[in-house]
Order: sequence, then structure tokens, then C-alpha cells
Amino acid sequence: MWTNFTKLFPGKVLKDQMWKCAKSTTLPYFAKEMEEMKALDNEAHKWMAHKDRPPQHWCRAHFETWSKCDIMINNLCESFNSFIFDARAKPPVSMFEEMRVKLMKRNQIRKDKMQAMVGNLCPKPRKVLEKNKMKAASDCISIGNGGDQVEVETFEGTKNVVNLTARTCTCRMWDLSGVPCKHAVSAIYHNRADPENFVADCYLKKTYLNIYSNLIKPVNGMEMWTRSEEPPILPPQHVTDIFHQKISKLQM
Repeated sequence: MWTNFTKLFPGKVLKDQMWKCAKSTTLPYFAKEMEEMKALDNEAHKWMAHKDRPPQHWCRAHFETWSKCDIMINNLCESFNSFIFDARAKPPVSMFEEMRVKLMKRNQIRKDKMQAMVGNLCPKPRKVLEKNKMKAASDCISIGNGGDQVEVETFEGTKNVVNLTARTCTCRMWDLSGVPCKHAVSAIYHNRADPENFVADCYLKKTYLNIYSNLIKPVNGMEMWTRSEEPPILPPQHVTDIFHQKISKLQM
């Protein structure tokens, strides 16, 4: 979406505003940023608000919170595509074998690396949490109500309500990412608790190791494989061959 947008509406100002709209985590902020876009370029606003581009597909304010992931770009699949790039050009059996070996090596490297880590959290969530701790210390003031809800005010004058039992914040960053935002960290410290205990289970070291406990087993070389009675796997037809077949049928 960003690529198509920049082709039609070039310039850093519009690009930055488009990302502000996409990164809005609440509906009021999303509406505010869309109004800013409208003031900058009405045609750009119409393009983003078109029915073919529903915000449920590109704006955090409309994302569900069950996945605990606020990623908006497809770098993950692009990285995996690059990882298997050389194998894709090979015949089917050789392709699958190279992918299997690559994944087997990768799983061992990931598992060994995580086992060497100190602490209960994975490195990247810990880094995000440490940043939010610094922001909470310098920017947030918490006011409790004697229960599980805490009102957090920032020096900018904004206020957000944190529910420690439900693990939610009205800014929705904690809900979306699974890592306590600065408001949540401030509220957690106000209740004399440890923010690390409020990080989503998917970011725990034990969860990561549990995922990589399902090992890919080694396989003997092809010369030791049992002969199959099934027909051999053939490569897919070339596009031009399929096209000529369709032409021939039409001519008949």
C-alpha cells in the first residue's frame, strides 16, 4: 500500500502522514490523522479512504488484539523467501531436501542461541520493555483507585486507563503488542509489581524453546531411499506450454 501511495502522491510530508494514519492505535487518533491527511491533500485522503482499502487491513486502530503482534509490514515472508531463494529453482525433491536441511540447521542455531540468553524474556521484547521503562520514568504519573485500574497521565496532558487484571491500556499498544506500554509500566510500578511478569507468554524464553523443541530429524541420502511404486514427480508445466494447449483446444 505504501509503495502504491508514494507512486501517486510523492513527497516526504505525505509519506510521513500516511504512516501516522497507519500507526494510529485508537480510533480517535486515526480520525485525527486522517483529517490531517485531508488538510494536506484531499485526493490522498480519498485514496486512503476508498472502500477497496478498508482500514482493517492496514491501520493498527482496527487490528484485533488476540495475536499480540503489531507488525504492519511483510518483511517476515520476504526474509523467508530470500532464505529459500536458491532452493526454489531446483527440481521438487531436491528443493524440499535443501529446504529441510536449511530449516534443520536454522532450528538448532536458534535453539542454542536462546538457551544462552539470560533472563525470562526474548531479546527483542526485552529491548522494547526497557525503552518503555525509561519512558514511564520520565513521562508518566500514575494515580490508582485501590483496585486493578490505574489512571496514567503524561506530561503532554494525555490520560490513559490501565487495567492490570485484563492487561489492557486505552492506548492499545499493550493490547496489540503484548509488551507493556509506558502507561502500563508506570501503572505496574505504581502497584509495586514487576513489568516482566505482565509480558505476553508468547515472548517468554520457555515458550520460544518449546517451539523449537520439535526437531527436524536427519534423513539418509537418496541412494538409501526405498523405491516407490508411485509415478515420479514432474516439474510444473511452463506457462507458454499451458497457453499453447489452450489455443490448440480452441482451434479444435
